[in-house]
Amino acid sequence: MVMSVYFAFHFFAFSVYGFRIHSLAMMLNGTFGFLWLGIYVCASRKVDSDGRTNLEYLFALMPFIMALVPNPSVFLSIMLVTASFFLLDSPVEILRKKSAGSVEPKLLFCFMTSAVFWLIYSACISEWPLFTANVFGIVIMIITLVLWTKYKSPYQT
Repeated sequence: MVMSVYFAFHFFAFSVYGFRIHSLAMMLNGTFGFLWLGIYVCASRKVDSDGRTNLEYLFALMPFIMALVPNPSVFLSIMLVTASFFLLDSPVEILRKKSAGSVEPKLLFCFMTSAVFWLIYSACISEWPLFTANVFGIVIMIITLVLWTKYKSPYQT
């Protein structure tokens, strides 16, 4: 659940960043935050306890910080590195359990395709924090796919 709220405000901050650098693509991409926020709201209804932490409320500051920092590229880099750590969960879990578990390769291919397009876009506009984060993300997703192939059950397709 923490990941959902992080990504919601990550995307909102991304939208603010797009506004600051006059990038319609980044501003529109920021609207995906509403999807992540919806996931968080629906999931929090299923939890018996409140399920919220102070860290989740701290994430709500990300769009405001993005609007106020003098060099938004530095803050974008911090956000992207943090988001990349969430990607490490799948390969680490596969290695730990020696099982592909609930990894969905079709979803990974969708994410990888998106990351490749963002990689190309970030290279075209010379946005190196975004470029570096996408390279890192693509590498992690490829590693996840390789591990999924190695550890998937014979019944998974």
